[in-house]
Amino acid sequence: SDYRPKKISKRKIKKGRETFLLELEPNPDILYEIGRRKEGRILVGFSAETEDLVKNAKAKLRRKNLDLIVANDITGFGSPASAVKIIDRAGKVESLPKMLKKEIAERVLDRVREIMDR
Repeated sequence: SDYRPKKISKRKIKKGRETFLLELEPNPDILYEIGRRKEGRILVGFSAETEDLVKNAKAKLRRKNLDLIVANDITGFGSPASAVKIIDRAGKVESLPKMLKKEIAERVLDRVREIMDR
């Protein structure tokens, strides 16, 4: 998750008439840190986007030193199937049609095998 609650209540927050503000703070960027210390590993990331899917995913791929990124429009969340785009370091975009997420994972692993075989 990108964010977490800034304050955590030690007790249940009882329902009342008042409203309260939920303040969030960023979580550490684990993928970025792994990308900084990649040391020959193949690194795959995921990009859940609501707009500019390919542009934002490519930027994340570069920023986090990834080999591949799977870009997903978040409208596919909550469903067993999704249509995604797999983007590599060279900027090649492979658009996958709507398929089960297990099948997407198999396609991603196929791309990882291709990188390993180079």
